[in-house]
Amino acid sequence: MKRLLTLAAVALLCSATLHAQTNLVLSAPNSTTPGNYNVIINPLPGPSLTMTGSQNVLTGSQAGYSNQTGDWNTMSGYVSGYFNTTGGYNTFTGGASGYNNRTG
Repeated sequence: MKRLLTLAAVALLCSATLHAQTNLVLSAPNSTTPGNYNVIINPLPGPSLTMTGSQNVLTGSQAGYSNQTGDWNTMSGYVSGYFNTTGGYNTFTGGASGYNNRTG
């Protein structure tokens, strides 16, 4: 059992994608210009193709999907912070929390 768990952990780490210098992305990333110090754990493509925001934590299906230049956001839950584009220093927890926030 211990060997099986070790193999599963190695498989998970090998499937992670690192972008720029300090991002951890466990998803299918869309961004061609990722910022730095972001953590994205998302089963669907996201966030924005032009995301340059840094120090964001985006977890959940399509969390922070539209984020472009927003920094220091924590968005956790299905479509939380979905339309946030430039808003920073936000914390959205739970499904659809902060869904319509755009710049605040």
